[in-house]
Amino acid sequence: MASKYVVLESASLKYGLKENTNQTKKMFSTMKKATSKLTNAIKSGELQGKTYESANDYFMNVLSPLVKNGERIITDVYGDINMYELEESKISHYGNIDVDALKKKIQSKQKLKREAEKYVDFAEKHKKLLTFLNPLSSASAEYSAKAIIYKMDKDIPRIEEEIDAFNKFEFNTSRMFSDSLKALHALENVLDALKDTKISSDGTINLPKNIYKLVDKLNCTGLNINSKYQSILSELLSYDSEGLVAHLNYFAISKYLMYLAAGDLSKTEEKALLTALEQIFGNYVKLHGFTKEVNDICVILSILQVRVGLGNRFLGFAYDKKRKCFYTTQHSLQSRFGFTGFYDKVDPLLGMDLNTDQIDFTYNGKQYRFQVWKGSYGDGLLGGGEQGLYVFDPKNKNQVTEKNIYKKLGMKDWLPVASKNDRIHMTNTLYNKTTGKEIMKTSDTNKNLNGEKAYWNLANKTAPGYTKENIYAEGTLDIKDKKLRTIIYTQLKNKTKNGKRVFSNVYIKKDGSVHYIWGK
Repeated sequence: MASKYVVLESASLKYGLKENTNQTKKMFSTMKKATSKLTNAIKSGELQGKTYESANDYFMNVLSPLVKNGERIITDVYGDINMYELEESKISHYGNIDVDALKKKIQSKQKLKREAEKYVDFAEKHKKLLTFLNPLSSASAEYSAKAIIYKMDKDIPRIEEEIDAFNKFEFNTSRMFSDSLKALHALENVLDALKDTKISSDGTINLPKNIYKLVDKLNCTGLNINSKYQSILSELLSYDSEGLVAHLNYFAISKYLMYLAAGDLSKTEEKALLTALEQIFGNYVKLHGFTKEVNDICVILSILQVRVGLGNRFLGFAYDKKRKCFYTTQHSLQSRFGFTGFYDKVDPLLGMDLNTDQIDFTYNGKQYRFQVWKGSYGDGLLGGGEQGLYVFDPKNKNQVTEKNIYKKLGMKDWLPVASKNDRIHMTNTLYNKTTGKEIMKTSDTNKNLNGEKAYWNLANKTAPGYTKENIYAEGTLDIKDKKLRTIIYTQLKNKTKNGKRVFSNVYIKKDGSVHYIWGK
């Protein structure tokens, strides 16, 4: 089992796989065109006698199974590549990972912690003697030992988290390409062999001697990789030459969503559906036109969230039965793709009608954006609001690569979600602008996430009739870094639009959190 993840090696692997698959697809497409011509010739009756028999044999025993298996094989390889990238996105923010080195680092830190604990224990037992001998040195040494223990208690879980993330990645990807690449190789062998096909002067087709064995092998390999998961994924999506989503089967996806809501999907079926949704929303900006089908799928999801609480596994929402509202987890689709102003432009296509405002600034070499939204969701079925914190670190190679990709797509303002070290505690309370009454109780990320810090805080509930005009929001941002807190406070206080302040009642509370009201 591998114990290392190297960013450059992974990038090289993906590039090689895509290039190889793209080349095979081109060869396959050329062969399909030739097949189409031959099929027309056979059907038209222009071939007679030995010529017809030869062509029909070629079509039935070589080309037909080749076309049938080839489409599926290429789709499966693209599916594996997309799945690999999806799994990789869960660990890429760590950079290069060497598990053996990390385990040694843990052992070293555990040893250091034990030694510090021994000293603290010794110091407490002999406090009077040590204080008598050298009070300053004794207090300083004990303080240093306790600081080491505190630091090790922070460092060790972080390293263990990194190791755990790698182990999950390795488990989920270790056999990912084994079957699909065997099948791709078998397809390449058949396509290469067909280059030696010759047509005699009498019009009969002379095939390479080993072609039937190669086709038999292709059939067997194709059957092996036709797993239920890949079969379902192929039913839901198809890919273009770059391995991006080119088409989605709206009827199949909506059918599986309904089955999921009814509890009638197996784990394999659910996994394939989740992959399809993640890939749709993950690169919908690259789809061939933002299709009506994507909008319809979003509406179905919104309706199912309201009726059966569906959403936690797919969109990063969880449902609070007591408050009868939805709140955010930090493992949503949004967490994988950052944010760009383009997404606000397509909100109406996603069944949302929202107002939004933001502040942008740079601090400590990082680019920050804090943004708020309020209005209606799910084609008017839900009312609510959001807070989002986005932070771009130019020292983070993965973020730089992603930002360059979005720039090429024309989205220069793209920013990734705040990484774990930059996340904060947020609260968001939404009010009826007319009556001043709460629409729902405060969404508190500390309570929602058991103390875990957040980059995003959404709160909405089934509340038809609420719009972006009749909702206002009250929020707090608990920021430990005093300089950063002051900057955000100043930015919120001074933000203006059309000569008017955007945020009101902005102040720093006694607990150190920044308070604001927006849209009142």
